[in-house]
Amino acid sequence: MDIFDQKGLHPMLISEMREPFDDPNFIYELKLDGERCVVYLDGSGTVLQNKRALNLNARFPELTQIHKAAKKKCILDGELAILVDGKPNFSQIQRRSLLSNHFKIQLAMQSYPACFTAFDILYYQDHPVMDCPLEERKALLEKSVSENGTLAVSRTIEESGIALYELAAGQDLEGIVAKRKGSLYYPGKRTKDWIKIKNLQDDDFVVCGYVDKGNGVVSVILGQYDGDRLVYKGHVTLGVSRDDFHMTVAGDLSINTDSHQVFRDGSAIELTQREYELLTFLASHPNKVYARIDLMEQVWNYGYVGDDARTVDVAVRRLREKIETDPANPRYILTRRGAGYYFST
Repeated sequence: MDIFDQKGLHPMLISEMREPFDDPNFIYELKLDGERCVVYLDGSGTVLQNKRALNLNARFPELTQIHKAAKKKCILDGELAILVDGKPNFSQIQRRSLLSNHFKIQLAMQSYPACFTAFDILYYQDHPVMDCPLEERKALLEKSVSENGTLAVSRTIEESGIALYELAAGQDLEGIVAKRKGSLYYPGKRTKDWIKIKNLQDDDFVVCGYVDKGNGVVSVILGQYDGDRLVYKGHVTLGVSRDDFHMTVAGDLSINTDSHQVFRDGSAIELTQREYELLTFLASHPNKVYARIDLMEQVWNYGYVGDDARTVDVAVRRLREKIETDPANPRYILTRRGAGYYFST
């Protein structure tokens, strides 16, 4: 089957970080603080997938029309980003990934619309182009799409990596990526042909303690001295990365909002899409009671699961059977008699 029809490509990975450098054998472009995605464009529509090949169309509906900017059938690699004050804001990506309610997604889209910046092309017209040298792919990308408000093509410069890095750092951007001229594209592989150069800011802090959040996640509490007084400055969560983001919701239960997986005691729990949406909605509003009809409207947009609100009871029962140690005496999804359901922390 053609790779366009399979829709299972994983993007090429970026190699280890280095200090800024100049090299005539490399080109340089900005590294955006967003979510890496592969997008499939043809006359029938747009399919936006994250690096684990999960479809993101429902959560980012503003990007479902970018196929109209494609001049030929193509597969693009790039970065999904949400701009706040003109700069990519990854926290807005995380917030959007937790939404499942159509109305709330529409509100988020209006307040903080997403965009897609393409920096590579993997397929053109009717064949893969990953074996073409980088410069050829870049030229092909330029003529394959027309830029608009939701689709852009990443700009590059040659040789002057240090100057571009300093410009990115001066604007408080994430950094740059150096790519070797003539390099090929290896889906799902990490090579030294692509090198990330991140804008890291450092300072000295006192470790005041830690909070064990379970599931291998620990938050370190940080402070700084103001004269003789130790002032709290925040905390850093260890055991979790932006590429594999977990929301620890309670005890031994956690949600990976990137892969849409749920874990208990570190073991994955297989949920249906409906069950996942119900759990993430309740978990993102802890201890708040929702009536059955409210859950139908806010989680599934009403009518999606039928007009009988008792359908919620079935979804809750099945969810409890999967996430609770003792479904008859639930720990997480609780019932408020005569009122509805809530997630207990």
